Amino acid sequence: IMGDAGGLVPNVIRWMKQINIATLSDQELSDFINRQEKFSTNGEWEVAVFDFTQLQKNSSPAAESLIVAVIETQHSKLFIKMTGSMEAVMGNIKQFRELVHSIRPESSNG
Repeated sequence: IMGDAGGLVPNVIRWMKQINIATLSDQELSDFINRQEKFSTNGEWEVAVFDFTQLQKNSSPAAESLIVAVIETQHSKLFIKMTGSMEAVMGNIKQFRELVHSIRPESSNG
């Protein structure tokens, strides 16, 4: 699909590699993708939030981690990514979700 930076599965795999998460089986990867939080922004865009801390249960709080929101707009996908230590990412997930939820299209009123 044009405009989605390679597709969802390749993106998830790339993000996992960026934070040194071992490759998952196809079933584990599918399960991880399917259990991620989904909601709509204030602008009514569909969002899926990929919380990679879920795959790092045995990691140090200092391990690099990330959370990514994929927002489906009418014409494209937006990727919003928060990176940092697992401790920092987990400590800011609520604020990250609030930020993503608040995103809406630019008003055409000026």
